[in-house]
Amino acid sequence: LVRRPGGPGGLVPLTGRRRLAAVIGVPAVIAGLVATGLAVLHGGDGDPCTPPLELRLLTDPDLEPTLRKAAEAYLTSKANGTGDGCRRSGITVYSAGAAATVTAFSRQSDPWQRPTGEDTNPQRDIGPQPDIWIPASFASADRARLTSPERTYVSLEADPEPFAYSPVVLAVPQDLAAEPAA
Repeated sequence: LVRRPGGPGGLVPLTGRRRLAAVIGVPAVIAGLVATGLAVLHGGDGDPCTPPLELRLLTDPDLEPTLRKAAEAYLTSKANGTGDGCRRSGITVYSAGAAATVTAFSRQSDPWQRPTGEDTNPQRDIGPQPDIWIPASFASADRARLTSPERTYVSLEADPEPFAYSPVVLAVPQDLAAEPAA
């Protein structure tokens, strides 16, 4: 609606070309202003970042908080950035119990890709098939190795040395503590 110039002061609807200009022109101007604003805010001259490589890290529930903090520290570090300010990688940390994980790796890696039913579904019971698995012990890794020539989508390649060590601490009352041996 527009006010008719020199008229009785009432509003009249837009018709014909004026209506077409208003319907097309106003949204086009708004879209142009929004695009210009976004270009100014984001630098406009740089190339957009490509999606970072996303890694899925499965671990034992006891190790999850520590590994999550380590992953977050890496993700926010300069080592994970490119010269253009883009991220190189993302890491999703999640956990599952050793028994379910060992079973999934040793006998259920095919259903991990193609779930076959309600009884065997590692995607439901554990989560997505991991790119990296950090078990709580070498024993879990040894048990998870495929022992039969079944079809498998998983290849376990253990590192020769432990990824991390956890010190054992024994706390005793002061009066029971012995002097350290030299």
